[in-house]
Amino acid sequence: MGTLRAEIEASTCRVGRKNRLDQIMQSMSADDAADLQAALDDHAIPQSSIVRALSRRGISISQSVISNYRTALR
Repeated sequence: MGTLRAEIEASTCRVGRKNRLDQIMQSMSADDAADLQAALDDHAIPQSSIVRALSRRGISISQSVISNYRTALR
């Protein structure tokens, strides 16, 4: 393996989008985590609504994280 590849692999962020959602859910009560999971799985609920609700609770997340999560489920 080349030096550049080793540097790239060493600098790769190991926390992905799903991991961020997992971190958020683990910090919540079981009921809130279940509600968040249901909202994530319900494509009729806009991403912006989820982001705003989490923001009001002091949790920062971007719409793209939710979008990528929902896209991966298809």
